[in-house]
Amino acid sequence: MKNEMNYEIKKISEDLSDIEIENRRLKNTLNQIDEISYEKDRLFNSLKDTWKNGEMSYMIDNNQDEIKKTQCKIIDQLEDDIHNLRQRKIILESKQEELKHKRNKIYD
Repeated sequence: MKNEMNYEIKKISEDLSDIEIENRRLKNTLNQIDEISYEKDRLFNSLKDTWKNGEMSYMIDNNQDEIKKTQCKIIDQLEDDIHNLRQRKIILESKQEELKHKRNKIYD
């Protein structure tokens, strides 16, 4: 019984570590998107300065809108993933504490 609990506690600790790694990866991805977005905006502003009227102006606006929609979807998904990881972490931490408490009762 104790060995099973110790194994389960260790497994949860590993899962929590994996969650932290994934959380950092997702946050880094969000930061990279911010950096790319800044460069994208600079590019589109430059293009708009060059083509203020006509079909190219329309195409630039249309492409910028499409990219912005896609970017928002990606950011929303990443933020949902981060939220889900946070919820999973809370559940695992609670389970880990519960197992530690039970294990300590067995040792007492």
